[in-house]
Amino acid sequence: MARALRNYEPVGPAFLDAGGSGHARASVTLPCSAETVFRCLEDGDAWCEWMGLTRVTWTSARPLSVGATRTVEAFGDTLEELFFTWEPGRCMAFCVVAGTNPLLLALAEEFKVTPLGATRCRLDYRGAMRMRLPSVMWVPAAALMGWVAARGFKRLANYLVTHADRYAR
Repeated sequence: MARALRNYEPVGPAFLDAGGSGHARASVTLPCSAETVFRCLEDGDAWCEWMGLTRVTWTSARPLSVGATRTVEAFGDTLEELFFTWEPGRCMAFCVVAGTNPLLLALAEEFKVTPLGATRCRLDYRGAMRMRLPSVMWVPAAALMGWVAARGFKRLANYLVTHADRYAR
């Protein structure tokens, strides 16, 4: 039986800096241009391949921009995301506005791409969350979030080596 969606606290860019119950970071250098990486990040099916998500469905018309929405099914939960930052080729960030996870109160994630030349770039991840957990659990929960991102980034590097032509222009 499907669990009902519940509304989460709407948050914006400041939440990534100021506060949640936990903060996560991960970073990777990738063997392709920043634009290639960003095009891959726009591809919902690619997230399923390299991050292990079940399904990613954009619910906004293209071209994508600030205000875009998508639905993500992952790790047994459904999450409705709203993008509050969209800088093509450089940065995307979103908050989760609703979902099925009963422990989650607020969540925001940012993916920032920095060119390191024509054929390399760095992808930096920041995540912040507030959860319905005792404060002693905040650091381990954030560490898990960072570990999942770092593991996904290793898979993304391999995915882009194999599929770079799909996202190059």
